[in-house]
Amino acid sequence: PGPDTLIDADFTRIGLTRVRGETIRELSRHVLNGSLNLSRTADIEKTKRQLMQIKGIGHWTAEMIAMQCLG
Repeated sequence: PGPDTLIDADFTRIGLTRVRGETIRELSRHVLNGSLNLSRTADIEKTKRQLMQIKGIGHWTAEMIAMQCLG
């Protein structure tokens, strides 16, 4: 699902904690408002730094997102 769906999703229904759900919603907000570019044209290092500013996203998760989304 896209960020417009995830921003209002109830993640507890699929077993995620409230905190992890909020991380996904915050990530979705950044994508929707254009402050975070997850396309292959994005600057990888800048995007990883931006990702790690989101509570709940650490180095490992930022690297995985970069690998999957940014190539």
